[in-house]
Amino acid sequence: MRLKQLLVLLTLALVAAAGGVWRLWHDRQEQRASAAATGQLLLPGLPVNEVTTVTVTAPEATLTLHRPAGQWTVAERQDYPADFAAISRLLLALAEAKATQTVAAGPAHYARLKLADPGSGDGAGTRLGLRTEAGQEFTLILGKPLRDPEQAEADSLGGGWDARYVRLPTGAVAVLASDPGLRPAAPAAWLDPDFVKITDLRTARLEKAGQLQWELRQGKDGLELAGRQPAETADAAKLQTIANALAWIRFSDVLGRAGAAGVPVKEFPWRYTVTAVDGTTVAIAAAEHAGGWAATVAVGFTSPPVAESAPAATAAAKAGTPAEAKAKAAAEATATAATRAAELARKLDGWVFSFDKYAFENLLIPRDALLKKPEPAPAPPAAKP
Repeated sequence: MRLKQLLVLLTLALVAAAGGVWRLWHDRQEQRASAAATGQLLLPGLPVNEVTTVTVTAPEATLTLHRPAGQWTVAERQDYPADFAAISRLLLALAEAKATQTVAAGPAHYARLKLADPGSGDGAGTRLGLRTEAGQEFTLILGKPLRDPEQAEADSLGGGWDARYVRLPTGAVAVLASDPGLRPAAPAAWLDPDFVKITDLRTARLEKAGQLQWELRQGKDGLELAGRQPAETADAAKLQTIANALAWIRFSDVLGRAGAAGVPVKEFPWRYTVTAVDGTTVAIAAAEHAGGWAATVAVGFTSPPVAESAPAATAAAKAGTPAEAKAKAAAEATATAATRAAELARKLDGWVFSFDKYAFENLLIPRDALLKKPEPAPAPPAAKP
């Protein structure tokens, strides 16, 4: 063998040996970093009350939650109020989250564990970034669950399926015992769900294109259909359905500010107006949109009518009778309702909301559907042979 060839082979052997040594050293460093993370807080020193921005960068979407004026809002929804309770739970869970297990894994393993940087393709994880008032930044990348949820659900032992891999700021890979409460990155999942809730109607009316469809009023025996003819009989069950329609209604998303550029709906032919017994007023203007509904909501307040017995109650109150407590309780309830209505007005007025196709099915119904169908006339007796 020529000397030149021998030198080439020796050089290659040295390079391979050096590579092996470097790889062994690198693996040892990764193992030490992972071992050091076991049982430790994932985000030590996280000042929960000073966090002002939460960013979620997932393979399917990007989300920004922030509080530019002291209130948490969703940036991707024109700063509509965010779900403060959900954000609080997330931050508290992150402040207490610990690594329950460490994994000897490095960059070569990130894609397999869904811990690669967002935008890296199929192996990308979900980056969770936190920023404080002072400019501190905390970052985690959440990866795939340890076990497939369907398999874990069928497992006789049960539980534990939501444990997932997490990539720490140091690059080490650990196991988080359970998801800290991170909802999907879809902005709609983080909107404040607070909405109108009417359970006791005083009046209700439906209009379409400015034409009155029907009106309901509270009577002695419950809701009554205004303008009912003597030959017409209202269906009490249908009226009660309308009465309950705003008890649990929820929107699915926010389309933007009414009249703003980019908001796809400009005209709302349907208008449903209701006054609650407590004085809250709600006006919903709706239009069909994208297989469902788009609507605006205006909330107000009108003081409830004074009861006929109010003068007697006032006189009794001066005498120090139990009616004083009753009158005081009524006044406090009215004040509470007025405050609540003002709060909802600040939050809801001026926005266009998206609803699913079933949201208004118990409201936008024709007047004829509120009437009982006349009983069929009895058949005449058969003629005797």
